[in-house]
Amino acid sequence: MKKLKKILLEIVHWTWCLPQNLLGLIVCLITKGKPAKWLIDGRVYKVYNTNLKVGSVSLGKYILLCEGHQSDPSIVLHEYGHYYQNLLLGPLTLLVILLPSLLWAGIFHELSGKEYDWFYTERWATNWGNKF
Repeated sequence: MKKLKKILLEIVHWTWCLPQNLLGLIVCLITKGKPAKWLIDGRVYKVYNTNLKVGSVSLGKYILLCEGHQSDPSIVLHEYGHYYQNLLLGPLTLLVILLPSLLWAGIFHELSGKEYDWFYTERWATNWGNKF
C-alpha cells in the first residue's frame, strides 16, 4: 500500500503539478541543490540545500532552501505548507501562490512593515506546514 501511495503521488506531481515541478527541477539543477533530510517531530522532510543567497522556495515536490535557511526547521515546515498548496492547486499555484508570494517577499513585505505571515500565501503555508 505504501509503494502504491508513492507511485500515485509521483503521478500527481508529474501531471497535476507539472509546471511547478519542471520549474523546481530546473532551479534545483541551476542552484546545485543537494538532497537533505530533516527529522521534525518524528517525521522525515526531504529538501534540497541550494546555493541561493536569499529566499527559500517550494516548487512542486522541490523544497529549495537558500543558504541562510538550511538550519531552520520553521522554514522547512513553512515550505512544506507551500508544498501542500501545490498539491491542492496544481497548475493554478503559479498564479495564486507563487507569483503573489514572490512579489510579497521581494518587494511589498519590507515596504508594508507588516509581519511576513500577514500575507495570505505565507499565513496559509505556515498554518498548513505546522498542521500536516
